[in-house]
Amino acid sequence: MIAVDGDSMDATLGDGDDIVVDLSAGTRSLRDGVYVLRMDEGLLVKRVAIGPSGKLSIRSDNPQYPDWEDVRAESVNIIGTCVWTGRRL
Repeated sequence: MIAVDGDSMDATLGDGDDIVVDLSAGTRSLRDGVYVLRMDEGLLVKRVAIGPSGKLSIRSDNPQYPDWEDVRAESVNIIGTCVWTGRRL
């Protein structure tokens, strides 16, 4: 379980939300979903979609943040998939 830091996935995930990450989900069983990625010594939570060419789109749910299109799957370090979220009231 980790806490979301930032607003790039608003309204799906908010700053401070807790998420459970399934670490067994690697690129072998990759499908569209919300994933935790490691990039430049930090962790990111992003929506990942697989295009017809097999390349990935990495997106933020908050339209204020940029998306990355046509990314090779082997160039992305996927830590796991988000399987549950909860937030404090």
